[in-house]
Amino acid sequence: MKTYSGQDKYGRYTLQYQDGILTSKIIGAIGHGLTAKFNHDIMEMFSLIKGRPFGYLGDLSECQAFTAEAEKLLYVSHKDAIKSGCVIDAYCVGTALSIDQLRRVRETAGIGTHLEKHLFSTQQDASVFIRAVLNKVKETQS
Repeated sequence: MKTYSGQDKYGRYTLQYQDGILTSKIIGAIGHGLTAKFNHDIMEMFSLIKGRPFGYLGDLSECQAFTAEAEKLLYVSHKDAIKSGCVIDAYCVGTALSIDQLRRVRETAGIGTHLEKHLFSTQQDASVFIRAVLNKVKETQS
């Protein structure tokens, strides 16, 4: 399992990849600098995954919000995730503001599914959802 992390005085994140699921845990208020590091680290993760289908689990249950500049940068990582083989995403989100920001990022990145179907109360529930989709993808590739 590979792990990346970053922090500043307002927020922090961790990224982990294990068994086909890339998980991020984002805490606090997230600005441009921290999001730029997040994007760099997530690109490193994508290179380790090497084009295999994977799922993304974003735990934003302790995220207060992203600055406008950070929100614009998140669009880049969402587009790159799709290009790198992300076939499903799921989220745990703690605030209405974070949900609105996430909805805008996904729409800008061209993700057409309704966000509400990808929101879960716990990481475990989100992981079960992702795993079910990954299993279907594997079945169709066999």
